Parts: sequence; structure tokens; C-alpha cells
Amino acid sequence: MYSVLRASPTCGNGLSRVVRHGAVVSRRTLATGEPPKPETKAADPAPAPTSPPTATETTPAAPAAPEKPKSLGRRIFSSLFDVFSKEKRLANRPALQKEYRESYWKDLQELNKTKGKLYIASDKLTKPQSAVRFPSLMVNPLDAPNTKIDLLSRIQGQVTLVTFAFNTYGDKHTKTFELPFRTGYPNVPVAQVSLADTPAKSWILKMHVPYTARVVAKPLHPWYFVSMFESLDAPLDHLAVTNRYLGWVFLVDANGRIRWRAHGMATPEELAALGRGTQMLLNEQEEMKHRK
Repeated sequence: MYSVLRASPTCGNGLSRVVRHGAVVSRRTLATGEPPKPETKAADPAPAPTSPPTATETTPAAPAAPEKPKSLGRRIFSSLFDVFSKEKRLANRPALQKEYRESYWKDLQELNKTKGKLYIASDKLTKPQSAVRFPSLMVNPLDAPNTKIDLLSRIQGQVTLVTFAFNTYGDKHTKTFELPFRTGYPNVPVAQVSLADTPAKSWILKMHVPYTARVVAKPLHPWYFVSMFESLDAPLDHLAVTNRYLGWVFLVDANGRIRWRAHGMATPEELAALGRGTQMLLNEQEEMKHRK
């Protein structure tokens, strides 16, 4: 019934300890017959009362004061820092690599396969009810390079040939349409647009504006435009510009609708179609004036 836990050593009060049914008891307990007192576990302290929420916890924080607009000098410095900063370049590298792989590399591969001609333009105009409207595109006229205007506001109300070029290669394409067109229809305006589709290209284009103003004839300055620091994805998708290495031309009627388009180097068939289409649109424009 009992077994001695340790034969000779005793506890500090001189009483040997024994085991009773697995419980440790003393000889005093055996002598007196008093049951061992159960060990009591200290109760967990009561949780501290929760303090009521303060005003800062219940009241939403006041909106931060708007930042003061940066001066032109600081904006230019910030933009240049983004272009030339190693940290910024590293941070933007994944997006730029993805853009290059998905856009420019695709365009270059397409260019090599098609030799710069994705398709031959239609020999007929698009019907007015099927034609899409020329999209909003913010540009800077060469005669007012610090002023942005919507290109549609300049071309609407008259038949216009609009040309798009993203580089020198594309500019050579548009010239094959533009020069014969000016000869055949000297009174029809030609809106030339030079576009930059990245911030770095925008800075390069901006720095070349004075040179462009010197080489472009003065009478053409109101109809020569540069598009810089603008998001071009939406308008280019609307215009179905699928390759930015190529030059593109759009024949727009007096209502701002795109009635004919072409790209790449002009073929004799495309030039003939452009001439016929222009004459038809001029006739429509005259009819509209008479109806008014």
C-alpha cells in the first residue's frame, strides 16, 4: 500500500516521503491519518477592464492636406531623375521588358515577315454609317509647341489626310502618300503627327522640336503636330494601328469619320484609291455646304 520514495534522505522538516497509490505523502500524514491537502492552482488574474475607445479610434482621421503643385523646374528634374535614376530604371525594368517582348518585338517580327506591308488598302471608301470617328488625341502644334490641343478639333469640318509616324522609318512611309497627295490636292490639308509612345522618346522628341521647326516649311507649322507624354494605347487601338514601326495614313471626312486608311510604302493602286476617295469626299463636303 505504501512504498518509501527514498530510503534514507528526508525532507527539510525531517519527515521521510513515501508513495501512496502514486501520490507523494509524508510520514506525518500516515501517523495522524489526515488526508493530504490537494494542491491548489493559483487562479488566473482577472482581465483588466478594457478602456473605452478614444476619440482617435472612433473618429476617422482628417484627410491630409493636398500637396502643393510642384514648380516647372522641379517637375522637369523629377522626370529626368526617373529617366536617369538607376533605382527607377531597375524598378521599371520588368514592365519595360514585358512591353518590349509583347509590343516592339512582335512588331519587328511582323515587319520582317511582311516586308513592311501587312495588307493592301481597300480601293473603296468605308460607308459613312460604318466608319469610326477619329479619336481624341492631344497634340502640340509646331507653331505653338507649348500648347496642347485635341487633333480632332483641328481637322473636323473639312476633308483631311492625317499621317502618323513613330520613327524615321515610318516617316518615309507616310511621305510616299503625302507628297503625291499634296500635288494632286494642294487645297486639302495634311495633318502630320509625330508620336512618342514612351517617356524617354517623349523627351527626345521634345528636345528635337526646335530642329523640326527649322526643317519643316513655315506654312506647314500649323498642320505639323507632336504627341508627347500621352497615353497612346487607347487611341491607337481605336485606329487599328497594329504596328508602330510602320507609317500610317487616314483619310478623314468633314464629320471627323475615318473613311480610308493605309500603311507602309504606298502602292500605285493605293494612290489611285486615295485620289478617288478624296474627290468623293470633297463632293460630299460641297453637298453638305449647299444643304446648309
